Amino acid sequence: MRLPARAGLHEDIVRAGIELGSELGEEGMTMRGIASRLGVSATALYSHFENKSSILREIRLHGVRVLQTHLVEAMQAVERREQLGAMSRAYIAFARTNPWLYRLIFHGEEIEWLAHELPDANDAQSPFALLAEGVADGVFRPDLDVRDAVFSAWASLHGLAALILDRRISESHPSFPVPDVGAFVEAYVDNLVRAFASGTA
Repeated sequence: MRLPARAGLHEDIVRAGIELGSELGEEGMTMRGIASRLGVSATALYSHFENKSSILREIRLHGVRVLQTHLVEAMQAVERREQLGAMSRAYIAFARTNPWLYRLIFHGEEIEWLAHELPDANDAQSPFALLAEGVADGVFRPDLDVRDAVFSAWASLHGLAALILDRRISESHPSFPVPDVGAFVEAYVDNLVRAFASGTA
């Protein structure tokens, strides 16, 4: 007979998986490694997750929730016409602070998002879709299709995030060093806002 799962172990496994993945990469994030970090037997993990792939899938879903929380907080902290810039900065900050988790969310296997209970699950791979739901008026230029603009803004920022994480945009790049990546991000976001946002042309 299977014993009751340790309280909170599910969340602990996800947390330990993120820690190990961030430190050692996906190959270093093993069931045995997670169990060792938590001080439990590897068998205990199987009462919550079928295998390593299922842990990675849960970590990705957790990452989407965390990213969406950051974006919502950034959006709600400013006036409507400033939301695109605020969310853009929050998006890049999340990627730079959580590089392994960010890559796992967007560069891993495709997830059937609609099968999971996530806010705006059908738009989970375009986080800026939050701007299209009820707050689009006044955020984007009136001549733009909102959903196309949302996706274009996200695609642009995802490209920037990927280049930064791959160190193609960095202070130490051998051919095109960027003296201050933070200032570069600020200028990039300002230009993106000018291109898309209402009342900034």
